Amino acid sequence: MRKKFVAIVGYGQSGKSTIIQSLTGCENRGFFGIVEDTSVNLSMYVHAKSPQENPATDEKTFIDILQDVLDGKRIQGLAIAIQPTSPRQRLSMDRMFVLAKKAGFESYAFILDPPRGGRSTDFEGVRDRVLAGDPMAQVFKLDARRFAVLNSEAIRVLARLPY
Repeated sequence: MRKKFVAIVGYGQSGKSTIIQSLTGCENRGFFGIVEDTSVNLSMYVHAKSPQENPATDEKTFIDILQDVLDGKRIQGLAIAIQPTSPRQRLSMDRMFVLAKKAGFESYAFILDPPRGGRSTDFEGVRDRVLAGDPMAQVFKLDARRFAVLNSEAIRVLARLPY
């Protein structure tokens, strides 16, 4: 089974971290690390704060994270919050999808449109950028105004997560 790259995409204050917390059970919006589900003996690497907000997550660090996920026998994949910005000095959403594809991940993008709050997302434009990075990525629209638990369940089903 291929490892999953599950990206929750939206601008600041759109609900990304809340959905990731519901999906993985991570402790807070700034969580970075492995979350284990001991009932099924599986885990997920979680990056709940988007790399665009965390300058410490450069390309080398991101590649190291992808490799850690690939090396972990019980790690199902990486769940990450991403802003669809095009930064000049920080890691871009486009580049993350390229790197995940290159590493052999099965990519999923869940674009928050409309967002829970904050700036609205151009679904078609973001979808096109995701597919330019990984033409095989599966892209879905999520309404962030829904309860996070409902969106996280949709993500589990659509990304075929085992727990």
